[in-house]
Amino acid sequence: AASKFVVLVSGLRLGDMEQSPLRAHMLAEWLAGNVGGAEEREIAAAVVHVVVAGCSVTAARPDAQTSKVAAGTAPARSTTEAHRETVELSRALLELEDVLATVAASCPVDVMPGACDPANSALPQQPMERLLLPTAAPFESCHLVTNPYALSVDGTLFTGSAGQNIDNLATMTSGLARLDLLQRTYEWRHMAPSAPDTLECFPTADRDRLVLGTDDVPLPDVYFAANQPEFATRLAEDPSTHKRVRLVLVPEFASTGTAVLVDIKTLDTFTLTITL
Repeated sequence: AASKFVVLVSGLRLGDMEQSPLRAHMLAEWLAGNVGGAEEREIAAAVVHVVVAGCSVTAARPDAQTSKVAAGTAPARSTTEAHRETVELSRALLELEDVLATVAASCPVDVMPGACDPANSALPQQPMERLLLPTAAPFESCHLVTNPYALSVDGTLFTGSAGQNIDNLATMTSGLARLDLLQRTYEWRHMAPSAPDTLECFPTADRDRLVLGTDDVPLPDVYFAANQPEFATRLAEDPSTHKRVRLVLVPEFASTGTAVLVDIKTLDTFTLTITL
């Protein structure tokens, strides 16, 4: 059977003055099959789903800044500063809309919130408001989803986060690579074992939505953490169930130009790097 790919990309960081938005637009055009040679277009045509896994924009988060002011860790903003930040966020969201509209015209795309997106900061993060993306969100193929997020494509289950869980664990451990930390959270059956002690989360009355291996969140075939410093992957076997799982660290796209393609049948992974 012909290969089918799910693309994982994170950290577009649109609105970051130190990063060019051109690479994000080039990625969108590649996914739409509008650039590249015959072989590249054939690969792009085999992409059946795209997950944009957080940190799509980097303009200041009003709620985060307000919290810092309230805590006394940041000075109060002037009206001019607040207006500038609002304008910067609006520009970043317009860039994101253009990217999403291009991708959504060719295949389904799911947009997760992350640490620097305009959404609640505590895990699990709720979807970004559709009103923030008025021209992209109405596409039936564009879905604003939660973080963490689980997706099934042709029976292959993807589960992952925008990376706050691994970032937090990395600050408190030594001698373990981030990919090892990701595997440990899989084996421990909890995506964020450091929450709520050092990672903000909010309680839920019925169940812990960060637990893996439940009826609601079964063990995935592909388990990812996004917005990481570099790409890494391995095919691991769960010691208790002997189920194989593809572990993936999705790199920050703005600094690396790299997205990850996962073959949903073989679980093989490939990287796509956009260079300027």
